[in-house]
Amino acid sequence: DVLLSYDNDGDRVLMTNPTYNGMAQRVRLAGGGQVFTNQVEANGWHLDPSELRRAAKGCKVIFYGSPSMPTGVVFTREETEALAEGAVENDALILFNGAVDKVLYDGKTVINPATLPGLWERTITVGCVTKNYNMVGWRIGWAVGPRELLKPVHDIHIFNGIMASGYSEAGAAAALSGPQGYVSASVQTYQRRRDALIARLRTIAGLPLVAPDGGYFFIANIEAFGVAAGDFCRRLLEEEDVAITPMNAWGSDDFGDHHVRFIFTNEPEDRLVEAANRIASFVDRHYRRG
Repeated sequence: DVLLSYDNDGDRVLMTNPTYNGMAQRVRLAGGGQVFTNQVEANGWHLDPSELRRAAKGCKVIFYGSPSMPTGVVFTREETEALAEGAVENDALILFNGAVDKVLYDGKTVINPATLPGLWERTITVGCVTKNYNMVGWRIGWAVGPRELLKPVHDIHIFNGIMASGYSEAGAAAALSGPQGYVSASVQTYQRRRDALIARLRTIAGLPLVAPDGGYFFIANIEAFGVAAGDFCRRLLEEEDVAITPMNAWGSDDFGDHHVRFIFTNEPEDRLVEAANRIASFVDRHYRRG
């Protein structure tokens, strides 16, 4: 609804590369032009501030999240300030996706751009109970920002969203206003799962990855195996019953053919390690030379 309000046909929208597929496709749905600024794999999927400022030229909306999906990186203050400067220099709206801002590891904190000096007036923050509260399927979200920025969003949502179910609203209200111990306990569980899965995957030669700062997902690079991501994932599923996601369409057209995504939300550590064991056997069987 925010994009439909502020992204007129052909307007340029800046996103990080890679980015959540659902974010990228919503820009297309709104008729906007996708512009990407790269997250640098060799730098832990962080942004290059100078490239970011160049990419932001002429953009009407800067649309990003932290932790970033699908890399799980939490952007630093320097990166957030560079995004903010790009918005100010181009008189752009910042659309900040805070859907995973409570799922954080290793003492990381999220800097919402709306908290920076002079940025509240041009920032809309969107959030939901889906990821932070593990309420997938409840479909309750919100937008926060200055009243004058939200007025057109409200007007579009009246016709686009109609209404949410009563039980979903009541459940979301209870989650947000009740004790938050469930969230912190869930994050501790996710961190154990993250650590177990990554420790085993890192023993597989030729599979570089960056541990996520937040969220329950990360991506790995399979370029060393000499196979397209889609073929790798399909064959792995068929032979080993392990499902991971090729990263095609999760960013610019030239990204994703050598990257795959892992999710560690619902499986216990032993099953995640077993999945990694199967991946190791699969790689040894098909992609080891000599």
